[in-house]
Amino acid sequence: MVALPAAFSALNGGIYTGNGTDMYSYQLPMRLALAAQWASDGFPLWNPWLLGGVPTLAGWQLGLLYPPNLLAVVIAPLHGTEALVWLHLAWLAAGGAVVAQIWRPGLRWWQAATIGAWLATTGPTWGHIWAGHVSLIQAWAWWPWLWAAAIRLVDRRQLADLGWAATALALQVLAGHPQITFYCLVGLCLVLAVRVYQPVTRQQTPSGRWLDRQPGSVAAVVAVAGAVGVAAVLTLPQWLATLELAPALNRALSTPFEIATAYSTPARSLWSAVDPVHFGGVGSHKADFSYHETLAFVGPVWLALAAIGVWTAPRRALFLLVVAAFAVILALGSYGGLLPVLADAIPGFGSFRVPSRWLALATVILGLLAAEALAGRQQPAPASAGWLSWGPSSLAIIGLAHGLAFAVTHLPATARTPSARLHWAADDATALAKWVGPAHRLATAAPLRQTNWGGAGQVAVAGGYEPAITAQTNYFANRLAGRSVDGYAVMFQTKQPSPWLDRMAVSHCLADSQDGAAARSFAAWPIVGRTTTGSVVRGNPRPRLRWEVPLAVVVQPNAAAAVAALANAEATTVILDRPLVHTHGAQIELHVVTDRPAHVALRTSGQAAAVVVLRDAWAPGWHAFVDGTIVEMAIADGMFRAVSVPAGTHTVDWRYQPLGWSWSLWPAGLAWLAVIGWLWRSRRSKPS
Repeated sequence: MVALPAAFSALNGGIYTGNGTDMYSYQLPMRLALAAQWASDGFPLWNPWLLGGVPTLAGWQLGLLYPPNLLAVVIAPLHGTEALVWLHLAWLAAGGAVVAQIWRPGLRWWQAATIGAWLATTGPTWGHIWAGHVSLIQAWAWWPWLWAAAIRLVDRRQLADLGWAATALALQVLAGHPQITFYCLVGLCLVLAVRVYQPVTRQQTPSGRWLDRQPGSVAAVVAVAGAVGVAAVLTLPQWLATLELAPALNRALSTPFEIATAYSTPARSLWSAVDPVHFGGVGSHKADFSYHETLAFVGPVWLALAAIGVWTAPRRALFLLVVAAFAVILALGSYGGLLPVLADAIPGFGSFRVPSRWLALATVILGLLAAEALAGRQQPAPASAGWLSWGPSSLAIIGLAHGLAFAVTHLPATARTPSARLHWAADDATALAKWVGPAHRLATAAPLRQTNWGGAGQVAVAGGYEPAITAQTNYFANRLAGRSVDGYAVMFQTKQPSPWLDRMAVSHCLADSQDGAAARSFAAWPIVGRTTTGSVVRGNPRPRLRWEVPLAVVVQPNAAAAVAALANAEATTVILDRPLVHTHGAQIELHVVTDRPAHVALRTSGQAAAVVVLRDAWAPGWHAFVDGTIVEMAIADGMFRAVSVPAGTHTVDWRYQPLGWSWSLWPAGLAWLAVIGWLWRSRRSKPS
């Protein structure tokens, strides 16, 4: 029911893109590119169309191993992605109802359903739907299910609940947003501590089993550690690939404090918990970064229900209030004193930006407090006594209506984009692919937010939005493009010709016809054509090839010295981060043998040894071979891949395979079969 407003919105035509950021600029183009790659090359481990190439599986955000995402990519990348948002909205509501009823077993089903529906209409849900954070919504939908299974394990000590908790956690991990998983686990530890020290009556008589004989604290440890351990096996291919990439990511450019407090939100944004219209919301801008202003919304009615919950179960509810306050203070980021301290002191607390997302934890806690209010005080008065019978329930219905009204404000016609405008027209894609060709790349000028759309048309684009790039690439690309070298960049767009565009082998620039800044900056690049939508295509008079043999080679292991030398180096000079067997230039011939996303092969022929540079991005997982023998690979110009070849005719191969991909699918697949069998058997047998 709670997804119906969104479903009706879908009937208006087009695709829901929210405020036009992540959904339009990242999720949809990336999924179209993955679908095209799947059809031509199989499972897409590497996306060659973005910023010289970026990892797809190891980058995690796309959730490639998450079953619904696989289905959407194969069947309907655009409409399937939107459908998944609304399906996960419903799944979040169902999970909210389940965790509420498990937290307070005396809760009636319709009261629990009201709590679940309200959870799906809160700020942490619609703030991120509006921003197009598909992977976050998918992970958020599994949050209450994980909590429900873990709480039930502590209550009734059935190991089957461990299987359910591990399954929910594994699917949350595969959905592609580790920030939500981390916050969910932190909150779970705190909530289980409350459950252990302020328990609700056990649901069954203890038996002679080991777990039944243990205190609640042991059951809580089994719930968390067991779920994490089993989920780690279920998600083995994902976290192995990510573990290999993570140390090299561009977030390493910042300290934990800088990452954790990035996009901190002022305390006044918390007023949107009561009134999203005047204190926050779709059209409100109270800080430089605005979508966070809806994340606090829960509605005044549910704050009142939380107060009633404190009166109903004072000791247990006070512990929950401490957890909620902890999350709210963390959500302030640099505006509060807690997160800056924890970011540098506790592992994980400094790994994620946008601290207002901690409000998700406070919101779920508010749902548990509402469950206390709706279940009523069992001692000394029964739940049916007086106003406790109907007062909180009436409030809940009013509060749900407010939440639905809040959600509907995020579904205006402007939030839907006609399908034809979501990607390049077929004629445009064909023309751009012909102009650019496989040996070059296309630059997209700001403010044209089409940096990621090249993959859908099989056109390599020099820029990228939210790409999983290495710190090395971030550092050198920033310097060559005239930006601050230590800035954590989430978007690379083109403002003017630069050494970065030259070394990225850019042959053309795509700019909006009304973009006067681009027209002035690229005046030396003649207009070679226009797209059917009126965008201007300008040609680089002297483009470089993706593959080349440099005339001069300089070895400089120090990144700061290398980037300084690169700024003053001749265009024909390449700077390597380490010495190779042959570190001098020579005139040799290069011919492309294979040009696929995860495999590029060149044939070299010359009278002397030389260094061969492939101007495709380096990342952990890439390996180089000469005539089938693995060789050392250097990083060229801080971003690209280079090897040395001896004189004569040789074949140079670059192959990409993330850590564990060749074998990890087998244990993970067997673990999934085992867990599914375990859960199926537990459902068919009566609990002892």
